[in-house]
Amino acid sequence: VYVYVRVRPHARAGNDRAKAKDMPLGQCFFIEAFVKPLWSEWTKVIPETKVCYANLQSNLDFWKQEAAKRKKAKAEAAKQAAESKTSSPPASNARRNPDLSSTISSQ
Repeated sequence: VYVYVRVRPHARAGNDRAKAKDMPLGQCFFIEAFVKPLWSEWTKVIPETKVCYANLQSNLDFWKQEAAKRKKAKAEAAKQAAESKTSSPPASNARRNPDLSSTISSQ
């Protein structure tokens, strides 16, 4: 008896690109390390592909902007988290329960 289970490639754990936190940085790295050098040489061989190289550069600029936005949002979230930790302590039970406040004040 054979059991055949097919797993879709995009359903595997760790392969969800939409949830990748550093996707913009990954795209920048991939473009700068592999794609841009290839297209730079390719435009020397076939000059008509310079428009593709220009599109590649605009794509890289987009991903750099996205990376900067995420970095800024992450810094702001960390700042807000730090501020919430240093804010005033929660109100005591006496302030929340009027019955306790009369008991405390009479002591």
